[in-house]
Amino acid sequence: MEFRLLQLTLCLIWAQVLLSCRTNSIRSFTKLAQHPGPTTTQDQLRRLLSDLTASSGASRVHGIASGHKRPRIYIYPRNITEPFLKQNGHGPGGRHGMYGIDFLFAELLHASPYVTKDPEEADYFFFECLTYFGTNSDIPAMIKVMQKFGPWFDRKKGADHIWVIPDDFGGCAYQWHLPRKAIVIHHFGRVYDALEPNPCKLFDEWGDECETHIRMVQNRQNSQPWPRPPCHIPYQYIVVPPTYLYERGYMDGYLRVDPRYGPLNATNRFNRNTFFFFAGPINLHVNNKEHAEHPESDAMYSFGARQTVARMYRNDPRFRLIETHVVNYTAEIMNAQFCLGPAGWGWGGRVKAAVLHGCIPVIIQPNIKVEWEEQLPLGDLSVRVPLWMSHKMPQLLDWLKHINRTAEMQANIDRCAWRLFWWRRPFGRAFEVVMCELKRRALGAPLMRLDVQRCELECGDGVKVPLLEGYNNV
Repeated sequence: MEFRLLQLTLCLIWAQVLLSCRTNSIRSFTKLAQHPGPTTTQDQLRRLLSDLTASSGASRVHGIASGHKRPRIYIYPRNITEPFLKQNGHGPGGRHGMYGIDFLFAELLHASPYVTKDPEEADYFFFECLTYFGTNSDIPAMIKVMQKFGPWFDRKKGADHIWVIPDDFGGCAYQWHLPRKAIVIHHFGRVYDALEPNPCKLFDEWGDECETHIRMVQNRQNSQPWPRPPCHIPYQYIVVPPTYLYERGYMDGYLRVDPRYGPLNATNRFNRNTFFFFAGPINLHVNNKEHAEHPESDAMYSFGARQTVARMYRNDPRFRLIETHVVNYTAEIMNAQFCLGPAGWGWGGRVKAAVLHGCIPVIIQPNIKVEWEEQLPLGDLSVRVPLWMSHKMPQLLDWLKHINRTAEMQANIDRCAWRLFWWRRPFGRAFEVVMCELKRRALGAPLMRLDVQRCELECGDGVKVPLLEGYNNV
């Protein structure tokens, strides 16, 4: 009698569960509850109900139900991805460091309402793996596993499959193995191969061998393919902010202001007396005794941006350039109006660091797309200066102040934009930007929009997404 009563109770609450749980799980629940098999037990039904309500709670973030929210993403089952999730020696601490998206993207996705258990209704597919912190990042092997599991990879030749690659050179780390049409989420937006010859051996060969654009044109004229696949395929791959230094107390700009001092208002809270700021390595090999014989050895670091700015402006009193890391980095950057946003050997975190501290990034990264450059109007919060124009930087930045663009940019960062460069909850909205971009693509809409004044996204369906009112609401 108790068992039949439990069945009836479960069936009665089925309609309520329907509002918040995934369709496939509901079908399984209904079938088992109404037609229990000979081995069905009360515990089985209770566990199923627990799973359903748990998934409902995880998906109903800030009152937003799951169900058919788009984009719909199918995650390949753990039993086939397990061999690719074993951590290497750097994994345990890696999730809170600079390459933490290797872990964090999957964690945010699992906790979101965008996951579907029905691959036939999926807009996208995600094969959970650790490409940076894993012991097995064999992408061809992963593809074979997916092909064996079902027809979905081959159906579009992997064009609807998502890969997360936090490597220093992003897609270039696996450029020979990634499916040509895959969606890659990474940090390095260089639009061709990772590096010109490094070092560029000017004493052994003519300098045009190090001029990428010249070589590209020559290859095209000779009908020769570009010898290496690109690191970043514009508007196919997605360049996202890094996750670095979370929970270590260093990136404490806005987050330190908010919990203890009320509304986020860092740009007004600090005077910002420094016109231009940068602190960090510039000439990596300057103290290397072999540097004198090989001055080209570190020339490609930051693709020349840090070195050029330092050479030009280290004696300019308005430019505070420190050629090493500093312990009071937070105080320095929160006192600056403009901050240099260069790359490193590969991707860099300086654009994010500037935005998180209310400083306007001055991006000098030749031929490299930075985070969100293809999704958001970065001109509302940053300046991009070509390397060849860096000798005009004081005049350019002074003009921005003259036309009051500086104040507008700082207000946009303070009001909204910094959240788009942060991943973790409750403040971060970087995950929402990715989901919005994927939704836009699934709908076939031309572009996504950000109203930075209202801090609202529009993802191709005409619906405004209020980023300040919650998350997982694309």
